[in-house]
Amino acid sequence: MKKSLLVTVLSVAVLLIQTFELRGEELKLSIYHYPPFVIDAEKDNQISGIDVDIVKEIARRMNLEAAFYKCPWIRCLKSMEEGSVDVLTNAVKKPDREKYMFYPDKPFVTDLPIVFYFKKGKGSAVRKYEDLCNYTIGCERGALYFEQFDNDTKLKKHPLPLYRQLFQMVQAERIDGVIGYKYTLDYIISEMGLQGVFEETFYRYPNEVEAFITVSKKSPLASRFAEFNKIHGQLLEEGFVDRIKKEYFTKYSSK
Repeated sequence: MKKSLLVTVLSVAVLLIQTFELRGEELKLSIYHYPPFVIDAEKDNQISGIDVDIVKEIARRMNLEAAFYKCPWIRCLKSMEEGSVDVLTNAVKKPDREKYMFYPDKPFVTDLPIVFYFKKGKGSAVRKYEDLCNYTIGCERGALYFEQFDNDTKLKKHPLPLYRQLFQMVQAERIDGVIGYKYTLDYIISEMGLQGVFEETFYRYPNEVEAFITVSKKSPLASRFAEFNKIHGQLLEEGFVDRIKKEYFTKYSSK
């Protein structure tokens, strides 16, 4: 009887260990269409981009298989908080996010210009930040940009899940402008075939933003964060990250 019970307990233990190991073989990256960092080509179901290539290389060096979980940005944040995904890219460092995400020692992007786009012919009206108070600005739901904008309760903001929706609203003159990272906004405008319809305002945020590749504190990968952080640093030192960025920026500069 005791022997039979022991065998049963050991069998269950082995099964649990195997289950954990199988989950640990996968690095689950939460993704959202944010070109050229994450490009979700729905027509051919291909996922590519700067972030994707970097995370794939980290996964390879950790002997893990990269898997993808599609979600709107605000849902991606929630998944990181819950630990249902392992990694999130393009995360700005904020105290509330540091409660549930590990940040590497260094950002993988340090040159993200934040701009505002209005309909062509109207951008010149915004010459300083204070001029924005006269307009309604579209923003990505759940996204953070810079402290003054994020904490401005007097500014009229219109959050939506997708930039495509925001540009459609600007085009229809239901809102006045859109805030976002220049590389991404330029790509989406081109993707929509709306080159020449919008223009950057005279005012743009004077500093550039740092973005990180983070790990959920509740994911199985959290126990290997030191290794993740080390490999992340190696990719920066080796020039791997810069090569990937240059490749995509060059490839899509004409878009």
